[in-house]
Amino acid sequence: MEMRNSDMLQEEAQILIELGLTPLQAKVYVALINLENPTANATAKLSKVARQEVYRITNELVEMGIVSRILTTPTKFQPLPLSETVSFLLKRRMKKTSELQAKAREIMKKATERRLNKQKIYYIREIPEKGPWFENIHRQFKAVKTVDLLTTSQRFFSMMNYDEKMYQKALKRGIKIRIIIDKPPQNGTSILASINSLRESPTSG
Repeated sequence: MEMRNSDMLQEEAQILIELGLTPLQAKVYVALINLENPTANATAKLSKVARQEVYRITNELVEMGIVSRILTTPTKFQPLPLSETVSFLLKRRMKKTSELQAKAREIMKKATERRLNKQKIYYIREIPEKGPWFENIHRQFKAVKTVDLLTTSQRFFSMMNYDEKMYQKALKRGIKIRIIIDKPPQNGTSILASINSLRESPTSG
């Protein structure tokens, strides 16, 4: 029974941490809501937080508005019910997320403006085979007018296996694609077949 109670306290504390409380704040608050007589000594014992720290942390929780002091000797503390505290923390987190989204949009807007104002520079880039950069290439295909590809025969076949439809759609939109490739180990028949398939795609279905 004691072990189950300990697990429950840890679970409640972890949720509160994810909602924005510090680990010590979460431990102290969870101890307070699970004590019938929430004094500093009792809170320190249940939360396993040093007594002097309990006073500092309860002050933080009081300032936050989720704990109040009861002026007795010794001083006792009364926390808001867990449901109300969770609701408060959720609203606070959503507000912060909304503010971060607004800041992120502003940063992205400024970054786009800087990119548009830059002089065009041509360079060779090695593209990762997966992840955000790979997905970014797919998005860029919707905006460019020409695409130059420098790749190996091995990666060319891999590219055709995964991205042939993307290139076909690009060709249908009038995007020009130029491909520079090394000599394949055997012969170029398969590569030419793939390239011809791409060349014919704009007029297909």
